[in-house]
Amino acid sequence: MALSGAGPSGPWLVRTVAVPQEEEVSRAEARVAARGAVDLASLALPPPGRVVDVWTAWISASRRGGRQNGVEFEGRAGVIAACRGPGPDRPLLLIPVEVPFEGRLDQDGLGSEGELELEPEVEALDPRPAGSSLEVSALVRVAARRTRTALAAVAAEVTGPAGLRVTPGHVFCLEVLHPAVLSLEVSGEESLSARGRPPCSSVVGAWGHAVLARASPQPGRLRLAGRAEVWAVYSGPEGPLCLASATLPFSGVLPLEGAEAGARVEVTCALERAWACTSGPPRRDAPRQAPAKGGRARSATGLRRGAGASGRHAVDAGVRQDPGYSEAYDRLIVGASVAISARVLRERSFPVVLDVAGLPGLQVARRGLQSVVVAAEGEAWAVVRRSLQPAGLAGAAPRRLIWCRATPSLSAVELMEGRAAVVGQVEFRALFEGEDGEVGLATGSGGWEAVLELDGAGPGMYPRVLVELQGVEWRLGRGGGGPPGLEVAAVVRLQVRVAAVQTLEVVTGVVWAGGATEARREGGSDHVQPRAGARGAGAGLPRAGASGIGRPGPSGGPGRPLAEG
Repeated sequence: MALSGAGPSGPWLVRTVAVPQEEEVSRAEARVAARGAVDLASLALPPPGRVVDVWTAWISASRRGGRQNGVEFEGRAGVIAACRGPGPDRPLLLIPVEVPFEGRLDQDGLGSEGELELEPEVEALDPRPAGSSLEVSALVRVAARRTRTALAAVAAEVTGPAGLRVTPGHVFCLEVLHPAVLSLEVSGEESLSARGRPPCSSVVGAWGHAVLARASPQPGRLRLAGRAEVWAVYSGPEGPLCLASATLPFSGVLPLEGAEAGARVEVTCALERAWACTSGPPRRDAPRQAPAKGGRARSATGLRRGAGASGRHAVDAGVRQDPGYSEAYDRLIVGASVAISARVLRERSFPVVLDVAGLPGLQVARRGLQSVVVAAEGEAWAVVRRSLQPAGLAGAAPRRLIWCRATPSLSAVELMEGRAAVVGQVEFRALFEGEDGEVGLATGSGGWEAVLELDGAGPGMYPRVLVELQGVEWRLGRGGGGPPGLEVAAVVRLQVRVAAVQTLEVVTGVVWAGGATEARREGGSDHVQPRAGARGAGAGLPRAGASGIGRPGPSGGPGRPLAEG
């Protein structure tokens, strides 16, 4: 759009440009109580006795409704409780419980137009055995943030009579182009005897995580390849828990507007669900008993999704046989649901006018405008090793490690000249079998720190860190001649992007004292004619204002620019 007119010293022209700016409309948070329960008798499991450990596997929330001054939400959290069963053998049970919650946030602007972000977090868990059921109460915190993208009309060029001094500049914006999501289902069949493992009588549960190995941007699409690693815990004909693992490769093409070779693409990969079930026919040498009435497999209630920078684990109670149905199978079918989210980030440069001066009586309207530049990007890997010393099994040293779960998190990010220091930790949970055949749970955590060389990074900039679990390893070890311990290790991948953000005072329009301007359209362009009687600098010009900067980063770390979306 062009604005033109005539001043006391001659004609002038202002050409404007629309610059996108993200603005925070409103934010609020609330805490709600939630409760869930599971009937273990329906899963063919004994009633729970003492709760050994409990943790959150996943949590999600979505908008249910609302008005201009608030928003209603609902969600679910998946919780895993490790319980000791009753009786002298005291079996260890891993019990999934789904905890629903709902509530309302009252704050002006939350129900308006724009993008709404809901960030749920479980702050406290209280599991309680109740007969054949396990009840879990939770305190859930839900934070909401509403943003919108507005177009700011600012001056890109000003020309006028001799003596007019114009200071040009540029504003840089980071735009997000139509994010997209791809869901994939992968499955495979494992022969237990071929891997030297006992046959399966019933499946107890399945865990896993997804790793994205390659994301290649091409014109209009993103070519993907990776793997889902799934571990199935099952009981054999002799009773002890056994572990079967599978690596399930996946590949696919995600249509992505704006993608092209060399484009800046941000991709996240999450395992939404892992599952396992038996496949026949049964082994002929396996002990057999008459099946219970019906003799059919029954699906158990499962957990569905892991989120955020928590390792993206998922848990499902899988499929169990009815009581009395103890035929053993040599094969397991395992599978996983993988969700891949991607977005193209495009940097755009807009010419702007920073100042206009040099003529008497000249008055300039200004506003603050946010400028965002990606100053540096990089990635690194961190390996966390830990020796877990099992406790709670009197006199029972670990004989076999059944599975291990690792959950990475980000603690802090420090930016220095040309580098970034990233600090975090990994929580481990390991299921093992003691020498007396009893099964126990060992927990522990280990810290990690990585220093990335990032040319262009510096103090005062805004980092964004993506933490992904790449793999978990475990073995029995004996250090220093002491009792055998559980040696566990986790490989964590870090992606760091650093943005330089500054607010520039730019020109939105000019007027001369004693006269203002009003626009009228002629021949497809906007021309400005003097209008008598107007008072005050900037009358009839775009309203000035500045958008806020910064948003909370992962795990409460430093903020990242609002312009990233």
